Amino acid sequence: MYTPFIPGKAQAKPVPLERFLPPIPAGMSQDWAIEHFPKGAWVLDPFGNSPQMAIELARAGYRVLVTANNPIHSFMLQILASAPSEAELTAALSKLGDAQIAKQRHIEPYIRSLYQINCINCEEVIEAQSFIWRREEEYPYACTAQCPHCGVKGEQSLSIDTRQQLKSLPPIGLHRARALERIVSLDDPLRKQVENAINCYQPRPLIVLQTLINKTITLSHSDKLQQLLTALLLSACDRGNTLWAYPTARSRPLQLAIPAIYQEFNLWESLLDAIKLWQTHQAVVPLAHWPETPPLSGGISLFKGRLRELTPELPSEMIQGIITTIPRPNQAFWTLSALWTGWLWGKDSVAPLKVALSRQRYEWNWHTKALYSVFLSLNKRLPKTTPFLMIIPENEHNFLSASMHAAGSAGFNLKSIAFSGDGKTAQCYWSNATPPSKTPARAERQLHAQAAVKDYLTQRFEPSPYQWLHAAILTEYCAKDILGNTPTKGEDLSLTELYKQIDPIFLYPDFLIRYGGGPASLDTGLYWLKRDPPYQPALIDQVESNMIQYLLKNTATSLAEIKTNIYQACRGLLTPDDELIMACLNAYADPITPERSSWQLRSSENPKIRSRDIQEIREILFSIADDLGFESKEDGKRLIWYENENMPAYAFRISTPSNTPTTPPS
Repeated sequence: MYTPFIPGKAQAKPVPLERFLPPIPAGMSQDWAIEHFPKGAWVLDPFGNSPQMAIELARAGYRVLVTANNPIHSFMLQILASAPSEAELTAALSKLGDAQIAKQRHIEPYIRSLYQINCINCEEVIEAQSFIWRREEEYPYACTAQCPHCGVKGEQSLSIDTRQQLKSLPPIGLHRARALERIVSLDDPLRKQVENAINCYQPRPLIVLQTLINKTITLSHSDKLQQLLTALLLSACDRGNTLWAYPTARSRPLQLAIPAIYQEFNLWESLLDAIKLWQTHQAVVPLAHWPETPPLSGGISLFKGRLRELTPELPSEMIQGIITTIPRPNQAFWTLSALWTGWLWGKDSVAPLKVALSRQRYEWNWHTKALYSVFLSLNKRLPKTTPFLMIIPENEHNFLSASMHAAGSAGFNLKSIAFSGDGKTAQCYWSNATPPSKTPARAERQLHAQAAVKDYLTQRFEPSPYQWLHAAILTEYCAKDILGNTPTKGEDLSLTELYKQIDPIFLYPDFLIRYGGGPASLDTGLYWLKRDPPYQPALIDQVESNMIQYLLKNTATSLAEIKTNIYQACRGLLTPDDELIMACLNAYADPITPERSSWQLRSSENPKIRSRDIQEIREILFSIADDLGFESKEDGKRLIWYENENMPAYAFRISTPSNTPTTPPS
């Protein structure tokens, strides 16, 4: 059930709306696809919430069918696949900047004038990069700026006069009314929710955005230029709200909750910054709209809608695999998506998001049922044993439980699971089969849960967090085919019932010991077995041993190869984190390139030298035993000190990472 974690590689370049997209490394989905499918195969992404992943797979030579119900996701996929150049985006913004307002002045200087202040040092008129606000106050109290006259840069306070001046804005009423009418009509029952969401925009950014969007709509230009301007404006819509905490932005907001201190960005500068985000420096990816198909060499077929709307016309034998990132509940993104969709394309385009507007609270039981609906539709439509890679970013036990419980209940069989070293990304490999017919008894589940926890802690041989133990339990349930159940009328598919059957084992005083953690929650602190299992090397010892043995055979090797080898040895839920790997590497090896990308073992780690060290330590232990009045005897690979002939007091095992056993010593 356990396979090596596929790490991919770090995302080198930021992407638009990054804080609302699944944070998955580049190459992760591609590496898995290459292992399972031939080039040209059809793979399905039923959620369509990761444009980068679909494009990556298409560039690797796969044909990707993407279903996307959120117009923002669909639009991002289309623009990024078209690979606009920096020159094209710059030309589009220049045309907008040169457009006139009220036939008097160009729009760019008008927008920039709304961010003008006096430098706190030289008092020259300059342009703020952002304003800093305290929640509930009428004025920003500070700004960030760089003065071109005296060179002062960074945060500076705003005088009373400057604050009053900044409040002198055009009337907000017309702009706010237009922002509302682009999304909902006057008698729409969701109007109140939209009004509340628009309150996440201060008057200045709301005026700027509505002015820019209105001008873009009225400009005479090509469809391509219109799309590029819309892309830049979408980035400005994201930068314009109040969900940017200061000084350290909360990277991934889940609710429309205004931070205590937040940042209001200069939106013209944000448009300029967006040019770099949208240009990719890569080739165009062929993109068609379903039922049109891309070429055999790779591309994307986009279906704008829900999976259930597609499946009746989807040939059942066409799809050879499923690769997707599971969406996390995010009220902030889906509500803002409705706002942005209406502003950019009009209220008719908001229809797919009306449900998101009406649901202002997302919880895990609801999410489990929503995922189950999608997975059940997949299972009914696709051939049996269809490979299915489920990537769960921002992983935590509720998210993992919802995803795995929904998949198991819909009839998918778990083939393997792997965690990243920090536990933030889970990879689950499934194939579809027949949905389960019954739910096992609670006592039976608890026995399997205890066995899973004991087995995991024995393998890791160190106290571990709840999240890893919880994942081990879910994996064991899948192995025994007892995780899911086919819900019937009146039966609960919720996580609440699942946790009632799992969590009591963490409270059994004769089973586990808990180190740290608060009394109100089980998912804090570390857990260990009440009765120590038979000794075997702890995870850190396994990593050390594997790394040194690998470096002994490979005199100079890359960091990526070292990690891959360690992931092969420490699979599934035993993936070590980068900090542990680097600590071991720095302890035994030296970098041979300035960027520390290649390493070699230190000469002092030569087995012959280490053998002499072991012999010297043995002699020291014998000598210390004599001094302390103990009798020393060797028992296999152990050296034991006895108080008398039948009373062992201490046992020592001398080893180096290069000869650390992978099985318990005799």
